[in-house]
Amino acid sequence: MRIRVGLLDGVVLAMVVALIAIPDRRVHVHSAYAGASAADVRDVARYQALWEADQRDGELADALSRALLDLGHSDWALRVAGTSAAYEDSPTAWRAHLAVSSAHARRLEIDGALASAKRSLDGCEAAHAACPDHWHARIALYVEQLERGVAAGIDPVEDPEAFRRESMRMFPSSRALPHGELD
Repeated sequence: MRIRVGLLDGVVLAMVVALIAIPDRRVHVHSAYAGASAADVRDVARYQALWEADQRDGELADALSRALLDLGHSDWALRVAGTSAAYEDSPTAWRAHLAVSSAHARRLEIDGALASAKRSLDGCEAAHAACPDHWHARIALYVEQLERGVAAGIDPVEDPEAFRRESMRMFPSSRALPHGELD
């Protein structure tokens, strides 16, 4: 009996040699929350599970967004809040818009922060039953502060302290910013 070695046999042999000769790849996976406390990671996980169950809930989006911002993940915070803010018919969409504004402010993207804060204020006024008066007052003050800083023409990226001073000049004792974005 004669053995014939064909092209297919050569390809299979080359693949077997390659699999044996190539070292296995070591994949090192690190936590996205490196340096965060176990409690912070649990909070994010809890808020994320609740938010995944109801992405229309602006309050959950705000809570998850704040937790992510505290861990330095402004891009994730924007994605979460933006997803919930897209549900304009939700009575708590104003909270999601506020979370979008907070994430933009944390990134010193003041134009985006102001636009989202105005949407939050409009949504708060439209959903009065879901937006308590103290939140309305706080958001209105936040919008005024952002407008004042923008009107001054100060670039918060280049001089965040000057922007902060100018935006707070009208209300020097106020800390109205929703989650301490520029505090």
